[in-house]
Amino acid sequence: MPIYGYSKRVANEHGLHEMSEVTFHVPAKDLRRIAMFLVHCADHAESGNPRWSHFHLRQLDRQWNQDHPDSDVIVSNPAPDPSARVD
Repeated sequence: MPIYGYSKRVANEHGLHEMSEVTFHVPAKDLRRIAMFLVHCADHAESGNPRWSHFHLRQLDRQWNQDHPDSDVIVSNPAPDPSARVD
């Protein structure tokens, strides 16, 4: 799954880039998988449980890694509990 974007700046020492836009070049079935993942993350964030720092699409959709081994979608919690540990 190609993912394209325009970088605004390098966000940290690990080379992570802040993006001004992101483009997913995927068929409709994979776009629906991404959408379901995003809804899951929003539901989790609204549940009041702050003990997560981020989720990977491939964590919740195990088939994703086989279908798209070079791509992942990650949602980061903007205010995680500092004592939370995510494996």
